[in-house]
Amino acid sequence: MIEIRELSFKYKGGSDYSLKDINLKIKKGECILLCGRSGCGDSDIMMTDTINPLKSKFKGFHKTFKQDDLGLSLSSFLLN
Repeated sequence: MIEIRELSFKYKGGSDYSLKDINLKIKKGECILLCGRSGCGDSDIMMTDTINPLKSKFKGFHKTFKQDDLGLSLSSFLLN
């Protein structure tokens, strides 16, 4: 299972969050589609380890495989 709670993201110097208070649960075997208009943050949720932390700001919680993995990259779980 992958669980995301209250995930928000904004680029350093940005005035608005591209992701704001995202909540999501994906159970084993489920497939999801994240889509949206250009610039809405749909790709940002998949690139958590490729965004420079000095130029961006993340807050929130994610949990995978019934274990709190705070501080680990969400995309590393999605890519494996």
